Amino acid sequence: MVPISEWYVIRTASGNEETVRELLQTEGITVKIIYREMYYKRQRKTVSMTKKLFPGYIFAITDMDYNEFDKLIFRVRYTNSQYFFNLKQDREGTPALTEREKHYLSRLVGEGDVIQSSVGYIEGDKVVVTDGPLMGYESYIVYIDRHKRIAKIDIDFLGERRTITVPLEIVSKR
Repeated sequence: MVPISEWYVIRTASGNEETVRELLQTEGITVKIIYREMYYKRQRKTVSMTKKLFPGYIFAITDMDYNEFDKLIFRVRYTNSQYFFNLKQDREGTPALTEREKHYLSRLVGEGDVIQSSVGYIEGDKVVVTDGPLMGYESYIVYIDRHKRIAKIDIDFLGERRTITVPLEIVSKR
């Protein structure tokens, strides 16, 4: 039986995500910092840049069980306590992200670490996404700003409902 990777959530002081990534990568852990592609107007030109989706959070992806991972984090944190601490969902050893949360974040990010822009149109009072990671997830959209090319979506994250901003370009209104 092939072990299934778990996504453990680690909270860092904002701005220290890369430092914690490097510390964990030296221990052989795969680390994701999730970014979103955003568009801004600068001197009448549209500029694309990336911003962290969850500032202060990184995702450690490993086949270690909860107890092994907790021991590793304790050891690494002991010598680098100023950078991070581990979030614990409960006392039974379950990973911080549920299968549903892992699936949804994996779908948004794809193979990389950046949520790419989705493309769609508005028909009446409904949004139809024709391309990108939001395709099929139109029901999660709670707000659209066509000028800023963003959508606010509700997701479950660490057991609570959060609203996040992701890129969405609406090309027409019918």
